[in-house]
Amino acid sequence: MNRRLVVLLQIALLLLMCVPAIAAANGISMELNKSVASVGEIITATGKTAPNAWVPIKVIDEAQNIVLFDAKKADDSGDYSIEFKVPAGASGTLTIIVGEGSNVIFKDLTVGTEAPTDTIAPTWPSGSTLNASDVTRTGLTLKWGAAADNVKVTGYRIYKNGIIIDTVSVSIRTYNVTGLSSGTRYTFKVEAGDAVGNWSTTGPSTTVTTIKASSGSGGGSGSSSSGGGTSTIQPETKVSEPITGTTQEVNAIKLTIGQLVASINGTPYTLDVKPYIDTKAGRTLVPIRFISEALGAGVEWIPDARQVKITDSGRILILTIGNRNVLFDNTQLAIDCAPEIVSERTFLPLRFVSENLGAQVIYEDQTKEITISR
Repeated sequence: MNRRLVVLLQIALLLLMCVPAIAAANGISMELNKSVASVGEIITATGKTAPNAWVPIKVIDEAQNIVLFDAKKADDSGDYSIEFKVPAGASGTLTIIVGEGSNVIFKDLTVGTEAPTDTIAPTWPSGSTLNASDVTRTGLTLKWGAAADNVKVTGYRIYKNGIIIDTVSVSIRTYNVTGLSSGTRYTFKVEAGDAVGNWSTTGPSTTVTTIKASSGSGGGSGSSSSGGGTSTIQPETKVSEPITGTTQEVNAIKLTIGQLVASINGTPYTLDVKPYIDTKAGRTLVPIRFISEALGAGVEWIPDARQVKITDSGRILILTIGNRNVLFDNTQLAIDCAPEIVSERTFLPLRFVSENLGAQVIYEDQTKEITISR
């Protein structure tokens, strides 16, 4: 072998040694999180390539058809991560290809014949609520937000006092409840389900008391029943409807948490909604029209602004439903518990309203009795 041939062989060997280095410098790597998967499963392809380079991914079936194509940009370090779902109808072996031109890498993915078993129940976003509106003596309307699922929510169950009353499709999130009894307390709950029968257990709930049927004869709201017995504060069919308050001089109004029985100067009255304690704010809430009008104050509901206007001896107090800011004689104040509408009644913090109407409030912890005097 002459000297010229030896030199050519040496050059060729050097070039062969350099090719892997060049390929590595401009190459791409890939790993799949699974080598065997089922239709519908999420597969993640990760690897490294040139910094900020676009990484195309193709999924090819055994018939050499491209069944999926996507692309994602690598980060500043050249790392990339691409998720894709095994497409419907896929079977056998899929070839996963990332990169382009001569700078590509291949991996095989075997597709099983059975879909994975879904054992995860739907979940509810934090703060999900079940709202009741249009409460009447025999019915109401429930409304709730959407639940979430790892695959798909397919329906909702509505419960009344712990018993399923209906199951509706996922597109329905408003439900009219009928056939209720007047003046009765009900607890409603909604749960979400998926296609394989997984159901949530932590869905939102609400407790509602239907409007109490009026008792006694003759007279309008706040009128006494025939025979001089217990007077009844008649239920409002709408929040904006007035209740005629007492015209007598008030020395004491008495109510009890969780009770419908009340009295004004010893004369018994029956409320259609019970005073209750907002446990979060630690405040007692009461039906404001009864309290205000019993104290001789005027009450006006402003529907467009969702506000309650209380007028007493020239003083004006304006509160807005769901808002902690109030106006007292055009001065803005803040309260720690916003007004609420419950069973079509407006509830306000007792102590704030009573004390701003010049009344004194006494609460007996053992009996849960409230006494308001002025």
